[in-house]
Amino acid sequence: MNSDSNGEFQEYLGFDDWDETDLESFAPTSDLSNDSYYREHGFRKNNRPYRVQDIRYRLKHIIDAYHTLQNQVAYGREQFLSNDDRGDEIRKISERCIEIIAEASAAIHSNYKEFFDVPWRDLYAMRNIISHSYHEVDNDIVWEAMTIDIPEFIANLGLSDANKSNTIYIPDELK
Repeated sequence: MNSDSNGEFQEYLGFDDWDETDLESFAPTSDLSNDSYYREHGFRKNNRPYRVQDIRYRLKHIIDAYHTLQNQVAYGREQFLSNDDRGDEIRKISERCIEIIAEASAAIHSNYKEFFDVPWRDLYAMRNIISHSYHEVDNDIVWEAMTIDIPEFIANLGLSDANKSNTIYIPDELK
């Protein structure tokens, strides 16, 4: 990619006003085992600049994946657990949606995460199991996450009606 197209790509992503110090802030700054913030909150404190548009961007991915996941739930538990091609397809789509929700959640700035009492670390742990131990995934646990845990997560973030109202809740303290 040449430098002109790279600049256009960064502008498209909203990174056109970042400088080298902003990019350096993505680097890890401490060993997580000794990080008291991580132990207290279950996620790392971000060093990069806080930008509301970045939060909205990630929350939009979460909302889109959640709605796709709910479409899979509509097929029902029996179809989800079936050992035919359709059941396999529903499980694969569902697992991918959970990965997207977890990955987008992990990328959300810590300033935003502090406002919500949700299991950020548990969500990402499930993503790791689906991604790295795909051959050991317990479909009953995935079904429970799809029908109970993730809807609760979405509700706790105030995103249940996000597509209906076309708004995403950002606490006033963070605007």
